[in-house]
Amino acid sequence: MEISKVTEVFFSPTYSTERIVRLIGEAWEETHQEIDLSRIPKERKIHEFGAQDLIVFGVPSYGGRVPAPAAERFRNLKGQKTPIILLTAFGNRDYDDTLLGICSCGSRGCGGGTFHYAPVCRRKARQPGSE
Repeated sequence: MEISKVTEVFFSPTYSTERIVRLIGEAWEETHQEIDLSRIPKERKIHEFGAQDLIVFGVPSYGGRVPAPAAERFRNLKGQKTPIILLTAFGNRDYDDTLLGICSCGSRGCGGGTFHYAPVCRRKARQPGSE
């Protein structure tokens, strides 16, 4: 598998999932792109990926599910046999079916993982519409 670009995609209102996605994405030296689904987009933009791209995609698990805003924004990602690494971060509850909830953009999973986070100090969560 020849990778030409790595795209780190995340929904991370409290920044924990973002940190994990970035750490994994840094393992590749190829060109990097970042798509932050935490921010409310000013306009709907479709992101398309090919077989030479790699997506590192992460969401937190809210009650064992993909957060509704993330699921809605995830529909704007289109893959054509794109390899994708799926991950979910969870805190005080099991991740249940969260990984299954993000397997629908035409990509082919090549890895996945769950990450339990227990932050020592918490950063303030993003406010809706903040940049």
